[in-house]
Amino acid sequence: MARNSSLYVRKAAVARLKLDAGVIALVTAARVYPPQRPSTPVWPFVAFGVPITDPFRASGMDGSETDVAIHGYAATGGAGAQTVGGEELCSQIMAAVETALDGVTLDLTANDCPYPATAFLTWQNTAIVQDDEDGHAFHGIANFRITVAS
Repeated sequence: MARNSSLYVRKAAVARLKLDAGVIALVTAARVYPPQRPSTPVWPFVAFGVPITDPFRASGMDGSETDVAIHGYAATGGAGAQTVGGEELCSQIMAAVETALDGVTLDLTANDCPYPATAFLTWQNTAIVQDDEDGHAFHGIANFRITVAS
């Protein structure tokens, strides 16, 4: 039987991002969010997107394949020599997210999954776009394919 494990994938991936030294050096752990985030989050921040999950059936294993975008938001900040451009910071955040999750296997049972399951994450691509309303603000979108076996 195929299972939709997207809730447990989200919990495991967000937990991993909150513990990753590269990510939290740029965005505090308190600013790594699931899909539901504060209405006015403090920038910079990272947010797990809304997943799209398909059933996966293979010989001897059941699970799913999930596509999800991890979003990063950053704006130009600092002053004088300490100024960091929004595009540069957003690019650094997205690179840290990619490094933290690409090629990683997550144990979903450690994140409340009621059945034995593992998730393997593969980074697909990333885009960095400028905010339409603020030329100093940028939005990064890193797409991942996640295969869950149970």
